[in-house]
Amino acid sequence: MSPLAESALISGAIFAFSMLRGYGTRAFTAGTVAMPVVLCLVFGVLYLKDAPAAGADLVLYAVALGLGLAFGLAGAAFTTVFGARGSDTGGAGGTRGAGSAGGAGEPAVYTHAGAAFAATWFVGLSARIVIVWAMTDVPGIRTTVGEFLFTHGIDPNTALPAFFVLWAITMVGVRTAIVAARAARIRQQRPAVRPGVLV
Repeated sequence: MSPLAESALISGAIFAFSMLRGYGTRAFTAGTVAMPVVLCLVFGVLYLKDAPAAGADLVLYAVALGLGLAFGLAGAAFTTVFGARGSDTGGAGGTRGAGSAGGAGEPAVYTHAGAAFAATWFVGLSARIVIVWAMTDVPGIRTTVGEFLFTHGIDPNTALPAFFVLWAITMVGVRTAIVAARAARIRQQRPAVRPGVLV
């Protein structure tokens, strides 16, 4: 497996894991933040520690950051965060209600992500697969990309894997940070929910 195909596969796994963990209505816990952060750190260290950092490489990484930011913001916009009685703090899913499921002394906080969130993640994953396929299996595109990389001194075996991984971890990180901030705001604004007591 080429480094480019491997990076696409791994970053695709990050996308798939994030969707499996975030799709539907789920209680927001420490693990909701910890798992994506750990994955981003692990793959970031593995693939970015030796990434080249010349001028053209930095432009490539800036594009990856921009794509990750755009998909991350979209994923966050399609994720609703709400308290035990549906105190929504953002997202395009609307206010939803649920029972108490928070930790002791804290109001319950939930997230809900539906079809729009799944579609965002699917587009992000599909785009990566199409790009890799075109660069490796479409002669015209492969030649054009190869000439571009050669002209600008970009090593496809190091810079391109970093590009795909940076795109993935930025997307996941941005959405995770925004959702966590909304959940924290709910917990600061709402009193603790105790069994049998409505607030």
